[in-house]
Amino acid sequence: PMSVGVLLTSQRLSHVGESCLLGIEHVSTDGESTPVYFSPVSGRVFVRLSGVFVRLSGDPEGLVAQPMPPLVTSSAEGAYVQGVEAFALVGATGCISFGRRRVPGDDIEWSGQIPSEFLSSVSAKFFASVTFQIEKLAAPARVCVTWAGDLPLTSVARAGSQHSFSAVWEAYEW
Repeated sequence: PMSVGVLLTSQRLSHVGESCLLGIEHVSTDGESTPVYFSPVSGRVFVRLSGVFVRLSGDPEGLVAQPMPPLVTSSAEGAYVQGVEAFALVGATGCISFGRRRVPGDDIEWSGQIPSEFLSSVSAKFFASVTFQIEKLAAPARVCVTWAGDLPLTSVARAGSQHSFSAVWEAYEW
């Protein structure tokens, strides 16, 4: 198991959008890496596909799903939301879930668990990451890793992370 928490702040989170992604890098026993990213602002989860199959088949480079609604729905609302905590959990079985809460102290919203079978190959390792898409950043932002370890902080209740991931996946071009 693994867990990580980050704090994303900006004067206007609506201008941060999908420029900052919390990720779990899934590395299979054959060395193939499949990153799974979460945008705490948009509520979307992305999977970057790789390997010979994608290159030869012409299939899309990735998948995207919307397990949570956008954190802010307008620039006016975004002016009042200046921070969000985001969480990534990897369970003992290799399932991945993402969570978020507004700062300070809202309830945590969870994506649901993405089963390990979804990533198709046997996992050798998982790594946490923070990825930036600079071209999507429209306002200054700050990201801080607030904790990392095998188990989440006690304030991050795992109960909500246990439901199944039910969002619909669609093709996504990076």
